[in-house]
Amino acid sequence: MEDQLARFAAADATACGTVPKTPGGGEGLAAIEACVDDALSTGDDFVVRQVLQGADSEVERAWLRANGQVLVLVYDSAPCGGDGDCTTCGPRVEMAVCDSPVRADFDSTEPLLECAEPMVFEKACGSS
Repeated sequence: MEDQLARFAAADATACGTVPKTPGGGEGLAAIEACVDDALSTGDDFVVRQVLQGADSEVERAWLRANGQVLVLVYDSAPCGGDGDCTTCGPRVEMAVCDSPVRADFDSTEPLLECAEPMVFEKACGSS
């Protein structure tokens, strides 16, 4: 995910932070939400990450604005499952454009941002 964020995010993007699997509220989450709200309202470039609970792998979402477009990246360390049967399927990052993003009322399992249109994901990096 780090390489893909470096590839797509603007160099001067505001790093709004990372929402952990179990954010629990508090000042840290409030600061992340405020940062995202500000970036969405001003049109500034930003990056925000959200760690999710995968069934048998590490999963993370990231949203970023660069060149006027908001992208969502989804990382899965083992998209074929973690049982060891799938030897050709390594970590993967998929990407989609998020049209008219708004910050959602979310919990730790739901997306931090919602998009006006359904997203169509394409592989940005990784095996098939």
